[in-house]
Amino acid sequence: RLQPRPDPIGRQLHAFLNTDLSACRQQAYVNMQVALLFVALGAGFATPHPSTRAPTFSRMAAPRDGARTLAAVSVSPPPPSQVSGQRAPAVNVGLLNLLLANQALIALPTFLLGGWEALVEHGDFDQVTTLALGAAGALPLIAASNVLSASRDERTIPINWATNLLSLKLFGLRQEPLVAGAVCLLLGAVVGTVEETAFRGLMLPAIADQLGGGGLALATAIGTTSALFAALHLNPLKLAKARALDGSDVVALALQLWTGSWFALLYAIPGGNLGIPIVAHALYDAFVMWSTHLEVSSQYAYAKAEVRADEKHTPKAVREWSDALGPKFVRDAEYLYHFLDADRSQTIELYELLVGLHAYGLELRADELNARWDACGAPGDPITGALDLEHFVAFVARLSADLSAARAQIAAAQAQTNGLRDEGVGGLETKGLLGVRPTQ
Repeated sequence: RLQPRPDPIGRQLHAFLNTDLSACRQQAYVNMQVALLFVALGAGFATPHPSTRAPTFSRMAAPRDGARTLAAVSVSPPPPSQVSGQRAPAVNVGLLNLLLANQALIALPTFLLGGWEALVEHGDFDQVTTLALGAAGALPLIAASNVLSASRDERTIPINWATNLLSLKLFGLRQEPLVAGAVCLLLGAVVGTVEETAFRGLMLPAIADQLGGGGLALATAIGTTSALFAALHLNPLKLAKARALDGSDVVALALQLWTGSWFALLYAIPGGNLGIPIVAHALYDAFVMWSTHLEVSSQYAYAKAEVRADEKHTPKAVREWSDALGPKFVRDAEYLYHFLDADRSQTIELYELLVGLHAYGLELRADELNARWDACGAPGDPITGALDLEHFVAFVARLSADLSAARAQIAAAQAQTNGLRDEGVGGLETKGLLGVRPTQ
């Protein structure tokens, strides 16, 4: 408290600083949390894992006719065939530090604005019921995650692939259940504590009190914080570029809205026990990441075993592609074939093929997909048929050649555009061919 000064300005300042500012502080908490969380959660994951850096399949050997093949794009699948002599670490420490730093960026304003007091006062971690209810509260979320990962809906492809890619970057391709489990529990505990303290420990009560308390105010606070929680888990760069929500964004938004609402209910129904949603959030995140690691690493081990088995009885048509494009090209295509064969049916169905295309950042229209399906001689159509190894190799080879031609046309068009600009003529646009964005 400042002592009053004899001048008018000093008296006004003294009166202002001694005013009850509880309502203003609550509103400041909300405003600062929103602004800081938007900045904090907007950080992307950029550090690659040593075993997923420079994937081999994205740098296929050039065919003998000299045409360029698939080049590395922004999001690439795991390396299919190369295994370096140096054993990669079990955990990408750089990415782990980045994830923890991202949470620290959220935690700093959260705990400066009263998060620590809310955690200590309402955590109740010393009660067995807190742990039991938190573990039980994670089960519906885990069940929903399993349904999503097993879905064959095309809108789930970007969501599932993003989880797989994060697991690959964090743990690599080698299965490390104990190490991965410990890291997942650490990340789950940190994320659960920070995010639940921010959204449910601070923002939810602040909004409810701001609205005067009561059931309606609590329901409004739950809806508001859950909507903000869902919005902040979307990819801001993708939304800024697309300027609209696509099908996968709607699915992701609905999933996060349901998740945030469930955490809010776990907090509110037992009477404001913040420990319950923290435990549920931590176990849910840890289980999803750990199970994803086991699934992806198991699939890669399956692909390696199948490629070894293929060496003993390679189909004649595949050997012909090997003679035309080189053995490395075909071997990499075989690895990708078995890696995408998630149901291990020895065929690639439409959904699995779309996963592979999405992994390379390729978007083919239905007519383009049908044309390449027919060109590789596969039976039926993409909806009713499936690709065996022979037709998959042919599909990849023809798609690779088409992409090379498309890139050449784009480069020529861009060169022509630059030439026209140099001459003072504008208005020529270069559009992506084959559904491939020019930047790729």
